[in-house]
Amino acid sequence: MNAEPTLEQTQEQMRQRLIATRERLLRELAEGAARRQSENAFPMHTGDVPDSGDSSVATEQAYLRNRQIARGVGELRQVDAALGRIADGSYGFCIDCGQDIPRARLEANPAAERCILCQTARERQYADNGLVPVTRKV
Repeated sequence: MNAEPTLEQTQEQMRQRLIATRERLLRELAEGAARRQSENAFPMHTGDVPDSGDSSVATEQAYLRNRQIARGVGELRQVDAALGRIADGSYGFCIDCGQDIPRARLEANPAAERCILCQTARERQYADNGLVPVTRKV
C-alpha cells in the first residue's frame, strides 16, 4: 500500500520540477538571444537584392522568433511566481478562490495558480485575447 506524499513532499517535488524548468527556459532564452544577435534576418532570408516577397518572409520569421521569446519569458514569469508561492506557503491554493488546486493539476502544470473552475472562468472572461470580455453564453 503506497501512502500519498505529504504536502511538504509534494511541494518539494514541484519545486524541483519548477527549478529544472526555470533552468531550461533560461538556457533556451539565452541561446535564442545569441542566435538572434548573430544573424541578421533580412540578408539571411532575402539575399543580396530583396524583393517584397523576401522581405515579407524575413519579417514573418522575425515575428515568429519574437513570439517564441515572449512565450518563453511568460512561462519563466509563471515559474518564478510558482516558486514564490512555494516560498511564502501559498503554493497549491487557487489565487482566486483560495481552494486547494488538485495534485493532478499541479503534476500536469506545476506553475498552475488557479483551480480548474477559476481558470475556466478566467479563460471565458478573456476569450478574444482579453480585448472583449465574454458576456454571451458559450
